[in-house]
Amino acid sequence: PKTPKPLPILQECELINQFNRKSLKEGMDSIFECGVCFKQNNHSEKKPLSLPCGHTFCLECLRQINKHSIIKCPFDKIAHHVSADNLPVNYAVLTALPITQMNSNSG
Repeated sequence: PKTPKPLPILQECELINQFNRKSLKEGMDSIFECGVCFKQNNHSEKKPLSLPCGHTFCLECLRQINKHSIIKCPFDKIAHHVSADNLPVNYAVLTALPITQMNSNSG
């Protein structure tokens, strides 16, 4: 069998850099989406709200999992005695939304 010829070091470094940039962009995009529905956050129904445990989900999903003023965190399963409409907005996420998402009313 023929052994593949190794890539020149500069070409190999460029491929690694391209992969790292793509991974970073995908990771950054996930910061702006709900961990339940995986839709992009916005300033309306997909507004990012923080649970007391520190995890953030959109208003719409938190309203759906709110049972008798108890929300069980989808990540750590901690039960919080609070209504979705009384949770604080995660302004770190909201103010960092990409410009294209800031005025979006859809998921």
